Amino acid sequence: MPDDTPILGLPLILPAQAQKHVTHNEALRLLDILVQLTVLDRDLNAAPATPTEGDRYIVGPNPTGVWAGQAGRIAAFWGGIWLFIQPREGWTARILDEGVQVSSSGTEWLRSDTAPETTARLGIGTAPDATNRLAVASPASLFTHAGTDHRMVLNKAAATDTASILLQSGYSGRAEIGLSGSNDLAVKVSADGSAFTTALAIDGTGKPSFPQGMAVAGDASLSGTTTLSGPVTLSGSVSLSGPVTGAAVQATAQDSTAGRLLTVGAFGLGGTTAPLLSSLDATGTPAGAWRTADTLTTGTWPVPATAGSPRNGIMTVLRPETGTILQRWLQSDTATEWTRRHTGTGWSAWSRSLPLTGTVAMTAGLPTGAAIQRGTGTQGEFVRFADGTQICTHILALGPFSTALGTLFQPAANTAWTFPAAFSSPPVVSGTLVNTGTWLTAATPSATAVSLRGCAAANIATAVNAHVTAIGRWI
Repeated sequence: MPDDTPILGLPLILPAQAQKHVTHNEALRLLDILVQLTVLDRDLNAAPATPTEGDRYIVGPNPTGVWAGQAGRIAAFWGGIWLFIQPREGWTARILDEGVQVSSSGTEWLRSDTAPETTARLGIGTAPDATNRLAVASPASLFTHAGTDHRMVLNKAAATDTASILLQSGYSGRAEIGLSGSNDLAVKVSADGSAFTTALAIDGTGKPSFPQGMAVAGDASLSGTTTLSGPVTLSGSVSLSGPVTGAAVQATAQDSTAGRLLTVGAFGLGGTTAPLLSSLDATGTPAGAWRTADTLTTGTWPVPATAGSPRNGIMTVLRPETGTILQRWLQSDTATEWTRRHTGTGWSAWSRSLPLTGTVAMTAGLPTGAAIQRGTGTQGEFVRFADGTQICTHILALGPFSTALGTLFQPAANTAWTFPAAFSSPPVVSGTLVNTGTWLTAATPSATAVSLRGCAAANIATAVNAHVTAIGRWI
């Protein structure tokens, strides 16, 4: 005869057994535990600190303490101690804290009743737990419309909480999309499932930001207010609508930080007022067009430029190669152009760029006018050069040669030639007569005129034209 029943495993009273009440009571105790089985919870891994007599539980998957090694078994507190019963396949139990019914497969407890409209947990193909109260194990999941639209809602309690979709690989997070700790939409990525980096953030106004930089392949169109921080690579055609601002754009018209976009007026380009040049002699000035102002710009000026408006102008700085600087300064009031260069050892003297023709002038030994000046009057023509040279020419009539001078003949009086332009000192005068057998003589000239007389080997009854030239300096 066996010692217990084959279904519930209740102990049987053996023939001639002493203290039969003990076996009988043990059988009643097991019946009291198993019949109409209800348990308080099926997820606890540690026994409650103060259980009540008759409390029953299904032990959780990772038990500790007095429940150690009893995973999945029925734990009943009876007579001040915990009793553990191994369930058999087909046993059912009501889980009071969830309001559901489960059945034992012999190795695990599975939901066996029809889920009500409201259920504390639901598992499809896998068991839910206290955190994942809805658990699905499936190759795919479909959520579709029931008529027209379909919307999935993830709600959080406060702005600092998180509502997101976490994408994992081997149960290790690799990407997260949602409201992570704020109300801004964020896309985060991780290489190890621990440290996450924000790749994209979109604030409540709809403005995106790329904290790690951005690379765009193909055509790109950015409209409205766009903020790009960090390195940005745009390949293909790029269309930007609206003004471009931020650290990637020049802070000022003089900002020469590498990699920044130029703005209107950068280094004097495209603006209505060029940036001010503080020093003519600074060797670190970037290439561009700069404004000079009388007392605001310091340095070595061209000698004719004195304090006052003559120092107002535009300075063009050119840097054709490392170590070489070319400066071209155009005065505002006179449009006079000056140039100089720096080749690493110092600045050269200023050199004035002269117009080819016009009024020749000189200040402090330096030309300030045109390169060549030509003039014509009743006393002939003159040509002045910017280096100070002046040439005067004229054709005047001498004679007749009828006054005897020994065997020679000459006019009765000298002929005066007033130069068409005065010299700074007496010039050198020379000339010829158009008749053969005649020659020209001249008295010592002054700065403004010379006295001329001709001679002839024979008596000439008519006047003779003399071609005369005076060469000297006009300054």
